[in-house]
Amino acid sequence: MEKISVFVPVYRESDFLDDIIESLLEDPYKNKEIFVIIDEPTRKSLGLVEKYKGKIKFILNKKRKGKARALNEAVEKSSGKILLFLDSDVKIPRKYKSFLKKVASSIKDCDILEIKKRVIRESLISKLVNYDYISFNFVEWLFSEKFKKCFGVYGPAFGIKREVFYELGMFRRVVAEDLEIGLRAFIENKKLKYDKEIEVWNKAPTSWEHWFIQRERWGIGVALWLKKHFKEIVHSFLKSPKLLFPFLPFILPAFFFLLSSSIIFGYMVKKTFIQSSISNLLSANFTLSYLPTLLIWETFLIFVLFFILSIIFFTAAKKLKYEFYIKEFFVYLFFYVPLNTLIYLTSFVKVFILSDYKLKDWKI
Repeated sequence: MEKISVFVPVYRESDFLDDIIESLLEDPYKNKEIFVIIDEPTRKSLGLVEKYKGKIKFILNKKRKGKARALNEAVEKSSGKILLFLDSDVKIPRKYKSFLKKVASSIKDCDILEIKKRVIRESLISKLVNYDYISFNFVEWLFSEKFKKCFGVYGPAFGIKREVFYELGMFRRVVAEDLEIGLRAFIENKKLKYDKEIEVWNKAPTSWEHWFIQRERWGIGVALWLKKHFKEIVHSFLKSPKLLFPFLPFILPAFFFLLSSSIIFGYMVKKTFIQSSISNLLSANFTLSYLPTLLIWETFLIFVLFFILSIIFFTAAKKLKYEFYIKEFFVYLFFYVPLNTLIYLTSFVKVFILSDYKLKDWKI
């Protein structure tokens, strides 16, 4: 029975921290150690420190060190051969006799273990974020099944063998430390496994403001990751074009929005051009018949693409046992995806063109 070191990083406090600690302490897996690392602890966090004193290992940092640095320092103080990283906003389902035993068993035949994440469906935001989770997890599952590795890991919950963690140089102090270590694992041909039978529940942002701040950070993180590793990523795709296939479920919604926007914009341009040049080029009768027909066909194309995406996401959801509701997916595709895509495009402009970006409430 390999020793597992569990790490839970916290900034100030977390509503889920008490529950995570209880779940880990109640887990019958004996050979374990639990580290909770808290940057700038609040009175609420200090209350939990007192409550669980002597049962787990707390590391308290008066000043914010940032997630990557705080976790690296905690790993140095640990002794487990298996490292399990859990964000402070996840819940471990009580359905497992031993969550940690499942992790220890599953990671035996791989270097990195990706754990399935589900969103806690408690608000409109969380119900829409659910479809992001479908795409994230489906991409991880496809890569795991087809290539036994992936370009990144999704940070809220994953395990890694200690020797592999050190070989990869631990976490680097970047915005997207999970993507960073995942890409290094990909380049070094470390074996990644996605286990859809082990899962945690993740809390979505509680407001659109919090969602925007999170997505802006993710957008900046992805843009910086791409900028830094552009050559390696392009080389990987040129060497093996089939690596692009698993990304399609994630890319297609954004492509759908951009295509829909271009069709609508193109229609407006055509209409303006035709109306402005009608006296020289076209008759009024042709204008009246041409534009409605064009709009009907282009609208038809949009809904054909919506149907195709619905089939893809429904299939992915069924495969990984996620909830899928067509009305929610309609709102996701026509409202949520445009907002998300614009945030990412803005982040890419800030990083690649302006080289000027600031992150709210984040420490590298």
